[in-house]
Amino acid sequence: MILYSNSDSYGVLPQQGQDTPYGEVYGKFIADQIGSKFINRGRSGSCNSRIMRTSTRDLIKLRSENPNKKIQALISLTTTYRTETWVDTNVHPEDQDGHFKSYLAGDGNPLIKQWVMQYNNEAEQTNLLWQVLMFTNTLKSYKINYLIWWGTKIGVVKPIEYSNPFIKDFYQKFRKDKNILSFEDFGFCNWCLDQGHIPFDHKQYGDHGHHGPEAHKQFAEYLIAKKSVF
Repeated sequence: MILYSNSDSYGVLPQQGQDTPYGEVYGKFIADQIGSKFINRGRSGSCNSRIMRTSTRDLIKLRSENPNKKIQALISLTTTYRTETWVDTNVHPEDQDGHFKSYLAGDGNPLIKQWVMQYNNEAEQTNLLWQVLMFTNTLKSYKINYLIWWGTKIGVVKPIEYSNPFIKDFYQKFRKDKNILSFEDFGFCNWCLDQGHIPFDHKQYGDHGHHGPEAHKQFAEYLIAKKSVF
């Protein structure tokens, strides 16, 4: 079996400004427990487009190289208040993702300031749920198992009227998928806080901060015991 993980910073345990994707993160704990190969392509600051695009590319390649192996994807998505642009330099050539660069809404980049001024929650969520639907359908077609959740706290993705025709069908598919933990009901940050964990960088980020190995290990045990996807 191959265990694949992709995320923003919540899945790579950033330490002193550096990602540690193969450190004491939930994916590594799961892989060690079930005896699986582990691949972690998470990267701090990622927007959802980057997470799903790189996951799609990686997983198609993994299936081509491993036609008979079980592949399980763990995908932690993020807030809609991030976007990306195509920049002059290839920031992370090892990702083989061209010149895409993710940005936070509060970044000082003039292009991002323009994006923030035009930000629309209905538009962003419609595109998000459309992307999730296309992503999961692709994985199903390649017979790749998946579990998707949101790393951020519940409420970071603000609710809209999901009966509107431009999002209704996407939302219904989203809610019916048992392998998606909806942003309305679940957030990795919330889960960790509910277990009594405190982010190691709480002074900087508050309850939105990053959790240490103890929380990651307990979350791994939760996924194995409660979700039975392995």
